[in-house]
Amino acid sequence: MNRNIKKCVLLDASTINRGGSIQVALSTIHYAIHEKKYAWHLLATRQLAQQIPNAMLKRLTSYRIIRLQSKIDRVYGGLVASIYCNKIKPDIVYSIIGPVYWRPKCTHIQGFASPLLIYPKSEYVGIAGSKISISEGLQNALKRRQFVKSDYIITETNTVRQMFSRKYRFPLDRVFVVENGHSPWIKRFKIRNKSSTNRPVIFVPSGYYPHKNLDAIPFVASKIKGNGVSVLFRFLLSCDSIEWKCLFKSASKLGVGDMLETIGPINHAKMRKYYKEATVVFLPTMIEASTAVYPESFAAKVPLITSDKKFARELCGNAALYVDPLNVESMANGILEVIGNEKMREKMIRRGANVLKRNYPTPLQKWKKVMGVLDTVIKREERWKND
Repeated sequence: MNRNIKKCVLLDASTINRGGSIQVALSTIHYAIHEKKYAWHLLATRQLAQQIPNAMLKRLTSYRIIRLQSKIDRVYGGLVASIYCNKIKPDIVYSIIGPVYWRPKCTHIQGFASPLLIYPKSEYVGIAGSKISISEGLQNALKRRQFVKSDYIITETNTVRQMFSRKYRFPLDRVFVVENGHSPWIKRFKIRNKSSTNRPVIFVPSGYYPHKNLDAIPFVASKIKGNGVSVLFRFLLSCDSIEWKCLFKSASKLGVGDMLETIGPINHAKMRKYYKEATVVFLPTMIEASTAVYPESFAAKVPLITSDKKFARELCGNAALYVDPLNVESMANGILEVIGNEKMREKMIRRGANVLKRNYPTPLQKWKKVMGVLDTVIKREERWKND
């Protein structure tokens, strides 16, 4: 192998890939295989690997797939990563979405998308109260430790960059920003906003996390029903999961069980079908480090309703309808306003296209920024070694 070619391990740190994390990982791999400057090695969970075409996997220098079923398995994943990297001896390890519970011997960059680690608890307690268990609290403490042990961090907004550096006294010059964006698959299929059902579809393309505030949705559905309107809230949660069962139980008690549906976790490439069928996208989140839901809604030409929060306004500008995530009536009225006004939806779609161009890089532009970070880090580390 040419000595000028650097060896980079792409590490998929997720145990269960959902939502934006899998979009980021797939997009990274999609472009990495065409970049000849580095020899790319991939350590991926089975959940991610199932969504990577074999033709893409074969273009990697090497890859290994591991099956991680639970959060505790991340410790096992760290052991596998250590053995894998000791064999490869990479120049750099890029954990696409961190943290990983392992410290490589070489330079380590971790992608940061864990808002619970930088926001105070008062910012993310939703309508149903705090859903963070003792075990999750302990896991978050371990996550903090693993992020701080990184050599470099990549965040998706400058606000998060500043917050992370300030909270953990992490050198600001070691924290880079690569803005979020939509998946290359979303653009490819030229999505148009057209519902295929007899009632408006409210798409909720999010995994279940404490700060997403999804527990509010059954109450929102009840309020909408009280106005004599029937809609369908569509989720991406596993039908066997505790989270979905709790949401559906809550909805059933309120008499709106028929207004909630889950299609379960799906391959990211299939997301186009459900964006296409959506009347609006709804994300009542309390906090975010960033989210792929915003740019993908704009790219898919679906009106977006989200929380009236500083981070959301920073990312969405005038393209979204903002509602109070702690006020059921505000959320219900926002949905009713948008689904009942076609001209408003068309206006939001046009604004979304403008904000997408202004605030978000294209998938290729985002990849070039990632490569810029890798090149900068490699050169910086080599210079320090020679000094």
